Amino acid sequence: MMKRRTVLAAGLAAPFIGNPARAETVLRAITAVPMATAIAQVFGNYMERVNARGRGIVRIQYLGGPEVTPSPRQAASLQRGLVDIVHSPGAFYAGEVPEVDAMLGSNRPIQEMRQNGAIAFMDEIWGRKLNAKILGWFDTVVAFHMYFANRPPPGPNGVDLTGIRMFTTPTFRDFQAALGATPVAMALGEIRPSMDRGVIQGFGYPNYGLAGLGLEPVARWRLDPDYYRGNTPAIINRDAWNRLPAEAKQILEEEAIRWEVEAAQFILGHRDREFEALRAAGMQIMTLEGEAARRYRALAFSFPWQRMESRAPDTYQRLRSLVFDEARLSA
Repeated sequence: MMKRRTVLAAGLAAPFIGNPARAETVLRAITAVPMATAIAQVFGNYMERVNARGRGIVRIQYLGGPEVTPSPRQAASLQRGLVDIVHSPGAFYAGEVPEVDAMLGSNRPIQEMRQNGAIAFMDEIWGRKLNAKILGWFDTVVAFHMYFANRPPPGPNGVDLTGIRMFTTPTFRDFQAALGATPVAMALGEIRPSMDRGVIQGFGYPNYGLAGLGLEPVARWRLDPDYYRGNTPAIINRDAWNRLPAEAKQILEEEAIRWEVEAAQFILGHRDREFEALRAAGMQIMTLEGEAARRYRALAFSFPWQRMESRAPDTYQRLRSLVFDEARLSA
């Protein structure tokens, strides 16, 4: 009797011995800006959502920001599989994927771009050119402004920035130069001390996240209207994605699509609170109106599409039609 019980017990245990529980998949992530900034916190919130829902299945491990891997080298690290996920402005890898300018120059809502195939087409391009998959594009409600130490003088396209040195990135270098400014490339952390010392007299930056870089005291003037759109998607190495179990993929995708919509409330709330703090600290607004505002915005939006047409002519027309609506430019 004892022998029979032993055999029965062994038989019942066999399925569990032969099918051990699957280990949790850990994905290593980095961000182009420090997590202390609101821009990176948008990704941090996505990461928290994935980790809460994916417990025991998939987890995103945050390695750090530009102190771990310099921002311009992060996309290359992802392409080679040294990290799994990167949250970075597309401008840092525009050399590999010229189509990042389509993000910058887009103006359709994210839900519409999901539905009309824009995101799927971009995902195909990112996969081919960067070995990456777009997880989510969380900052489509973000826009950009120019900020100055002093009020800029008027000009034929709204303002004349001749003689003004400005912090720049590839995102807005051409636009600044067209207005007469002298673009100066530097690390984000150098903006504040360079403004303090008069090395630069202005900078372009999104309409939120200035406080994280300590820029409140030096942003004395903001130029309106805004221009461009946030271009900071979360992307994952294509090989890492392909190795994931179906359940992990579902969690990552569903949480990304949900957060693309819900992140708007987080971003706009942060933007509004920060704006009030900037105004309280003395920031003034110079607002272009009428034809001056129209020329200013039209000039801004012309550059991403000019760059893309010259550098990615095969995808230019289709991508532009999917993400950009000319009628909304004046909105």
